Amino acid sequence: TWGTTIPEAYDAAVHLEAAKRMRRSLSGGVSLAACERVVQREAEAKRAADPEVIKAKQRFTSFGYIRKVFDTVTVLAAEKSRFPMDTLPAAIVAKSKFTMTISEADVSSVLVLLAEVAPEWCAIKPAAFSSGTLFHVSKSVNMNEVRRKIAGLAQTTSGGGGGGNNRRAT
Repeated sequence: TWGTTIPEAYDAAVHLEAAKRMRRSLSGGVSLAACERVVQREAEAKRAADPEVIKAKQRFTSFGYIRKVFDTVTVLAAEKSRFPMDTLPAAIVAKSKFTMTISEADVSSVLVLLAEVAPEWCAIKPAAFSSGTLFHVSKSVNMNEVRRKIAGLAQTTSGGGGGGNNRRAT
């Protein structure tokens, strides 16, 4: 529902043929099952290095943190509505209490995801008088509607995900 899908990890027929070829090329008593495991591991390693798979995993992980980052940005937005993107992730990590360790890079990807998912509430725009980018928050939007939307996304994609565990979005 949110864009990129993770491709299937294992195509049994293709891998069985590759394992049979490997077994024929090896001399000695190597079992077909051992060759199959080697071919499967190679395919999984190749799949893990695929840029689309990496992006999909990062996006899925971001949905787990989206509610917590949203709540923290809401608290920060009580004071001002524009934040430099180079310092905002550090401020969010310092202000928020995540149940798991999250890096500033992960927070940055969640902020980009928030801008995609809730454009009526926030946007990432270039700064007017510098080369940086700013994270803009609209204070005129009904926060309860945005919170419900984000909580629904986090619930359906990651089972409730990082931070808010079974809290209602009210």
